[in-house]
Amino acid sequence: MYATSSAATTVTAYQTSDDWSQDTITWNNAPTTGTAAGSVNTNTTQQYYEIDVTSYVQAQVAGDKTVSFVLAESAGKYTQINSSENGANKPQLKIN
Repeated sequence: MYATSSAATTVTAYQTSDDWSQDTITWNNAPTTGTAAGSVNTNTTQQYYEIDVTSYVQAQVAGDKTVSFVLAESAGKYTQINSSENGANKPQLKIN
């Protein structure tokens, strides 16, 4: 993910259900968070940060073949993460 934070913090990718839609999701109907799938420390440097979610993705490929995450930061800081709608530096899921 391409991100920056107002101060050092940890961004965690949590497992979640697949029963949501990008077109209709709001703060009030966002899916609940499950188990942490991975995390990364971020800071005030705007750059790509990598979260290793390999185990979770492999489990989903063996199951319903759909992967969903809830991203949350730990320290109540202002964290900006580029979305897929950004013109540049979009989030990526790299599969090896």
